[in-house]
Amino acid sequence: MIELFRQEQNRREFFRCVGRYLALGGLVSTTGVLIARRKPASSDEDSTDLDVCRRCTFLKRCDQPRALLAKSIGVGG
Repeated sequence: MIELFRQEQNRREFFRCVGRYLALGGLVSTTGVLIARRKPASSDEDSTDLDVCRRCTFLKRCDQPRALLAKSIGVGG
C-alpha cells in the first residue's frame, strides 16, 4: 500500500483522479438531496381520499391499497 503513495503521477492521471472523485461526490450529494426531499407516506392520506374510490367505476376490479381499504370498510357499496 505504501508503494502506491510513493509512485509519481503525471498530470493526466492527477486530473483523471480529481474528476473521478468530483463525479463521485456529486453523485453522492445528489442522492442525499433526493432522499432528504422524499415525502414520507402518512396514514392520514388513506382515510381522506376514499371518496375518490367511491366515485370510481373500476373499484370492484382495482387492487390499489386505497381501493382495497375502501372495499374493506364498504365505501364502494
